[in-house]
Amino acid sequence: EYVVSLPSAMPSVAQEASKNKEVAEKVLDYLRTTGKKMQIKQMIKEIPELNEFSNQKVSALVRQLRTDLLVNRVEVKGVAYFTKA
Repeated sequence: EYVVSLPSAMPSVAQEASKNKEVAEKVLDYLRTTGKKMQIKQMIKEIPELNEFSNQKVSALVRQLRTDLLVNRVEVKGVAYFTKA
């Protein structure tokens, strides 16, 4: 019988959720302090904590912020921009 163990470097679900929450708060703080409307790719470039994340991951975090009514989405010529609600 074989036992497969996960590497200890894998974050737990709670650790991942905690990290996601921290990053989402950084996005909110940045949008609040700059007052800019931003695309996801701009956020990744300008917010150091997002450098390690993919566009899809950041998009998912921002989508959750929209669901929580903390971020607004505006479309200009088919391009999505996000601002602090």
